[in-house]
Amino acid sequence: MRYINSLLLTYLHTYTASITVLRAQLASQLPRRIQSLHAVQRLYVGLLEVNASFVQGSAIGPVMYVVNAGDLQAVTPGNSLVKYADDTYLVIPACNVDSRDNEISNVDAWSKANNLTLNQPKSVEIIFRDSRKRSSIHPPSPLQSIARVTSLKVLGVTLTDRLSVNAHVDDVIGLCARSMYAISVLRSHAMEASALQQVFCAVVVSKLTYVAPAWWGFTTSVDRHGIDAVQLGADVIALYFFPNCN
Repeated sequence: MRYINSLLLTYLHTYTASITVLRAQLASQLPRRIQSLHAVQRLYVGLLEVNASFVQGSAIGPVMYVVNAGDLQAVTPGNSLVKYADDTYLVIPACNVDSRDNEISNVDAWSKANNLTLNQPKSVEIIFRDSRKRSSIHPPSPLQSIARVTSLKVLGVTLTDRLSVNAHVDDVIGLCARSMYAISVLRSHAMEASALQQVFCAVVVSKLTYVAPAWWGFTTSVDRHGIDAVQLGADVIALYFFPNCN
């Protein structure tokens, strides 16, 4: 994410005085940033002034993207842009299907104006359908340079075009099974029970409960049976070896 620093500071000036300190700190730091430049084969070139972007991996990067993308809005009434950190989702209802090209052009123009790039080869389109309706639906023609897919991972949760989370449940079950095997290997190497407990809670429990309220309502009886089987096996192991794990 390469924000133009001068534009970013302009956006910050539109916010309330509650971020005056942050704005002042950024204003004093951004214009003075320099970075070492390495060419081919890591040949050191020198120090150059950087007038765009933040250090990769910095905590302030996603926050500044939210500030920078505050003026990115859908151009067609009824459409919406959902933004979280550096992920952006364009939601278009069926009644506005003809507005897809205009919305993509709007996002592309905004990106260029803000020193960003809309990576269309990495952008995808998915058409959600109601699996309960048996009537045939004729989808619109695919967009140019944007692939149409039948499943999409949204913030770590895989959804299909039928609003099914079966693929996500399969991923969770597989990851938990591999994690349980890894924990058994660690136990065979005499790792302490307290350390195994931390690994179990951090890896297995977190996978089972990750945003579960958001996708549990889309599960089928088969999905719930698989999750219950994994959870039952995990609970038995946790109660036997890690009685203090909640």
